[in-house]
Amino acid sequence: MKIKVNEDRNPSFPFDQLIAVFDTEEQARAAADQLAGQFPDIEDVDMLSGPEGVRIFDATGNAHGSRAHLVRGLQHAGSGVNELYLVDEALRGGRVMLRVPCKPSDAIAIADVATAHGGEMIAWFGRHSMINIPSA
Repeated sequence: MKIKVNEDRNPSFPFDQLIAVFDTEEQARAAADQLAGQFPDIEDVDMLSGPEGVRIFDATGNAHGSRAHLVRGLQHAGSGVNELYLVDEALRGGRVMLRVPCKPSDAIAIADVATAHGGEMIAWFGRHSMINIPSA
C-alpha cells in the first residue's frame, strides 16, 4: 500500500472513502501499515496535513468546483454537527487525516484499525452522504 501525502487526486470530491484524524503522522502511518496487512486490495491511501492538506480537504467544496460544492452542501445538510469543519479545524491545528478508499461493508473494520492507532473523527463518505462512525 502506498501512502500519498498531500496529493489532490480527487478534483470533484471523493466517495466510498473513510477518513480518520490522528494527532501524529506516525499514528496515521501505523494505521496504514496495519490496513495494508488486513486489506491487501487497498492500493493506496491519502494522508493530508498542513495548509496543503486543508486546501485539498476543502470543507466547503469551493476550491474544487460547483459539483464538489454541491456534494459538500448535501453532506453538511445530512449531519447534525458540522463534522467537516471539525476535521478542517483539526488539520489547521496540526493534526493529520488519513483517507482510505473502502466499500461500505469494510468501513467498520477499517474504523476499528484507525481507532486502535488513535484515530478520531472517523467518518465514511458515500456518493452524497457522510456517516459518522463512533470510536470503539
